[in-house]
Amino acid sequence: MYQTGQDDTEHRTVPRKLEALSTIRIHQVACGGLHTLALSKDNKIYCWGSTEGGQLGLPPDSIPKLCKNEENAVTRPQLLVSLQD
Repeated sequence: MYQTGQDDTEHRTVPRKLEALSTIRIHQVACGGLHTLALSKDNKIYCWGSTEGGQLGLPPDSIPKLCKNEENAVTRPQLLVSLQD
């Protein structure tokens, strides 16, 4: 749920451009069962999807603000600032 980054729970079989990342050049994408990570050309990591188990690497205090749904999921790509220089 929400691993497509489209801010909804629609099932999709065809990739779609993410508006939230439209100005960012993405180099690589890694998908888990319930989460997704994207690496930009300038080595920044963006994450979205389920927060269960901490697989997104987001600070625990930011999770409640980002999860506006009962599924405990981040619905739009978030910059993973904990890996910044």
